Amino acid sequence: MAKSKQDRLSRSRIHRVERSQRQSRYLTIGAFAILISVVFLVIYGYIFDKFIMPDQPVAIVNGEEISTRDFQARVRFERLPWVNYWNQTAQNMIMFQDNPEFLAQIQTELQNISVQLDPPSFGLNVLEQMIFEVLIRQEAQQRGITVTEEEIDAAIMETRQYFPSGTPTPTISATPIPISTLSSAQITLVSPTPTLTDTPTATVTTEVVETATATLELSPIPESIEGLTPPVDEQPTSETNATPTTVIPSPSPTMYSTEAYAENLHQYYSNLELEFEFTEAGFRKTIESQLYYEKLLSDITKDLPVEEAQIWVRHIQMEDEDSALEILEKLDNGEDWTALASEFSTDPSTNTIGGDLGWLGESINKTDQTEFIGILYEAALAGDGEIGDLIDPIESEAGWHIIQILGSETRIFSEDELSQIRSAIFSEWLAQIQLEYEIVRMDYVSTRIPDEPSPDLELLNPLSNINVP
Repeated sequence: MAKSKQDRLSRSRIHRVERSQRQSRYLTIGAFAILISVVFLVIYGYIFDKFIMPDQPVAIVNGEEISTRDFQARVRFERLPWVNYWNQTAQNMIMFQDNPEFLAQIQTELQNISVQLDPPSFGLNVLEQMIFEVLIRQEAQQRGITVTEEEIDAAIMETRQYFPSGTPTPTISATPIPISTLSSAQITLVSPTPTLTDTPTATVTTEVVETATATLELSPIPESIEGLTPPVDEQPTSETNATPTTVIPSPSPTMYSTEAYAENLHQYYSNLELEFEFTEAGFRKTIESQLYYEKLLSDITKDLPVEEAQIWVRHIQMEDEDSALEILEKLDNGEDWTALASEFSTDPSTNTIGGDLGWLGESINKTDQTEFIGILYEAALAGDGEIGDLIDPIESEAGWHIIQILGSETRIFSEDELSQIRSAIFSEWLAQIQLEYEIVRMDYVSTRIPDEPSPDLELLNPLSNINVP
């Protein structure tokens, strides 16, 4: 009996030992499995980050991929000038910390820069810029437009201020400017308050004004679709315009040798790749994109006329039709337009200058984003076009408008107007072409936006007692 009981106890101990051993094995196997999983995840994460993710697209434009690698490198590159600007502004704060008024202005500027550097918005803006560049390159190539390696080299030389044949000297060019003379009827209408817009004309003459024109500097990094600056061609002139004599300047000696330029450029590329993973090929591609843009802009706007029929218009804007009709009755009764515009017009941008909208035309209107400009132009165009004509109130999203025609003539565009019109036409074309292209933006792009380089926050340490952004 005692032996049987001892046997049972021995078997019980054996079961406990075996169970304990099994549990130990399970724990060991589990721990080992977890370790293997962790190691696998670490290795996979490394492989994904270094070899898989960089080649994944963040956007696809008509089958052409924008890789994560190129996108991240471009973001870092684009952030650099903004970070430098932030750091310089922070140093200015330290310099002027005893000047409260100026310090407040610098704080505002620093805040604006910080907003620009916000990684999500900054990265998405860069992505849209890269999509824009792909569209431009694809469309340019379809039109037979090319950019050679030699052109890229020349543009890079210009950005680096290296001119093998000598530094170009600013030229003196003659710019024709239309000078207008008011008729007696127009003088009666606009006197005694002159407008602050371009002086309208009834008789156009041309005066040649000597202006200094500096060499156009190519920007290697276009900031945005709206920030890109198109090239400004010489303004064609009519046969009645004076033909200016072109002065060819003598080049100035270059400041450093070809060898020094090559060495500096090599060091620049090395620094870009080391600090931002932005390669020489990536830098050259931004230059190429700028050149494609300039050539395509020129091609799209090559048929742009240098003059157009325009109407000089002023308006009084009211909140509702009844109010507009009351103003129209006052005008019919001979009350002064300028006084009524100053007292009653709800357009803050023109009520202090008699409601003057300047010269409106089919092309020039493209440069004005004000919603009602096109509506007022069409209404004025539908009228008789006589100086002094009043047009019954018309409605726009801004309110109700009484319009008066102050002049009608064919006007030559200024250089600034031509540049603005070209940009507006190009923007319209771009908006249309984007509808025809297949553009895919990946959802994960927002998780792949780098925040480096970053501002040097330690610069603000001396200002710890001041609330800074």
